[in-house]
Amino acid sequence: MSIRNAIFLLNAIDNDLKLREQIYGCIDYNELMDFFKSLGYIFDDDEFEDAVNSLHVQCQTAENAQLLLQKAEWLRYLLFINQKAAS
Repeated sequence: MSIRNAIFLLNAIDNDLKLREQIYGCIDYNELMDFFKSLGYIFDDDEFEDAVNSLHVQCQTAENAQLLLQKAEWLRYLLFINQKAAS
């Protein structure tokens, strides 16, 4: 179920500019994860990676795969930066 939440988040980012802006507004890892939880996107780091892998194998073109991996890398970066800010 949590992997599904991460998948839903990855898909929602494509369609919701306001969501992306709100993600950028989170000042640390805990605030970012609390924000995701408030929207029903409850997952941990491993489940996020499983979601990326699951979506990656479903990509039908190299372009789709590249877009997915760029989006995943962006989220990894934000999670990492915000995690460092929280410590």
